[in-house]
Amino acid sequence: PHPHPAGGMSHLPYPARFELAAASAGAPEHGREEFGDETRLLLYALHAQATRGQCVEPKPWGWNVVESAKWTSWSNLGEMPSVEAMRLYVRTLDEATPGWAEGAAQQAQEQAQAVPSASGGASASAAPPAAAALPAPVSASAAAAPALQQRKVSAEMPVLSDSAAVGQWAKVTTSGRAPAGRYLHAAAVVGTGLFVVGGSRNGRRLADVCWLDLPSLTWTRIANSSARPVTGAVAVAWRGSMYLVGGAAADDAPGAPCAVRRVDPVRGECERLEATAAAGSSEDAGSQPPPARKGHSAVLVGESTVIVFGGEGERGRLLNDVSILDLESMSWRSPEVRSEAYGLPVGRADCAACCYEGAVYVHGGGSRGEIFEELWRLAPAGDGSGAWEWSRLSPGGETPEARAGHAGALVGGVWHLEGGGGVDGALGCGAALDMRVMAWDAPARGESPTGEGLTLAVAPPGAVAAGGPAVLAFGGYDGKYSSDLYVANISGGSVAPSPKVSVAPVAAPVAEPAAPA
Repeated sequence: PHPHPAGGMSHLPYPARFELAAASAGAPEHGREEFGDETRLLLYALHAQATRGQCVEPKPWGWNVVESAKWTSWSNLGEMPSVEAMRLYVRTLDEATPGWAEGAAQQAQEQAQAVPSASGGASASAAPPAAAALPAPVSASAAAAPALQQRKVSAEMPVLSDSAAVGQWAKVTTSGRAPAGRYLHAAAVVGTGLFVVGGSRNGRRLADVCWLDLPSLTWTRIANSSARPVTGAVAVAWRGSMYLVGGAAADDAPGAPCAVRRVDPVRGECERLEATAAAGSSEDAGSQPPPARKGHSAVLVGESTVIVFGGEGERGRLLNDVSILDLESMSWRSPEVRSEAYGLPVGRADCAACCYEGAVYVHGGGSRGEIFEELWRLAPAGDGSGAWEWSRLSPGGETPEARAGHAGALVGGVWHLEGGGGVDGALGCGAALDMRVMAWDAPARGESPTGEGLTLAVAPPGAVAAGGPAVLAFGGYDGKYSSDLYVANISGGSVAPSPKVSVAPVAAPVAEPAAPA
């Protein structure tokens, strides 16, 4: 058999991964009918940037509309590094043509098998084309979900620590009807369940609401959910409900503000809320709700305040604004934002964020031309003005690789970061920041989650039979859409901060009927 890169497309290095994608897409003209004009222009520009560098060619005459559009698209990429252009090219093709990698791999494998050996037979030692074989796509389990009753934690039930060693990641086996593989979804722990909403798969937004009962590790797909297809939203658990902040949904109108939706964890009902400008907010930096976005961060600070930062707005505009959402009054305000010597963080998307001791910490993220390794802190100015102030931090220890599309979970004063992508593709090693001493530390060991657009959530003490807390990782994309669940129990940890965390069991959601045999 022909050798192939371990893990298939997800571990194929650049530029081989980019070259396979370009061959599949018909570079450099990208004339396939399924590509719209906007996608074709973007693919052309990214291919040109990756293979020829920054655009230095003179602008074509205005009468040549096609060449002018191509030049403008390429020129707008500026000084974007070649490897970053390759990465964005592959990601754009993933969204525009779902399944292209499987088709390219099958064709490559057929070509490799057709190569004759010196003796006239099939060659067993010929070097195969890149990514000669890929893993099969992840699909949802066809098993019927049982009718679950309200559960209480019991020592007789399966516990997460049976599958995951203390302080070490492990992929665990679940039962029930597992969600389809996805990324850019929203997930949060409410009571004793992990709830997963929406996301993206094969270029399409998803609208399902799925629930993992933590004591039994059983999935249920909630029946008759009113959730709309949404991707890129951030989940915030608050007072027994799950709130989705931002994201791109099918019912978004052009120019609409950043959406806030509430998901009922029992019935799966998804209600879009009207969040207005806070009374008296005309004295702040802005009096209107922030614009719609995806790939942003949203962090609960204190009792009912959510701090929203950055993301990608309409037409791909990268944002670096700060907005405050009060869940109690369902109102927005835009505070005065100050900075120290380093200025403000530039616009970015797909960063990770957490709250520690009343301040928001932001790590990584990406722009059109760079992936960041920076760590920023956003804290109240301390002068009673209501302003917030940015400062850039330089923790001790070994700085992890720059990354975007990763996720984080704070347990016991340690911020665990996993997944994401760097300039060379998906990253297979996480990072850990000890907030108490502000120093990078060794990440949790074991079979850690990988991929961009995954989620991490914390099951607080009492939500699992072993006591907890446990970090749960679900989904992500690293050449395939994952539906795997990874768990890391944290020894001696505590969830911080944890204002009024409720771990009482909730009534089991209504299961979707089993598919007919």
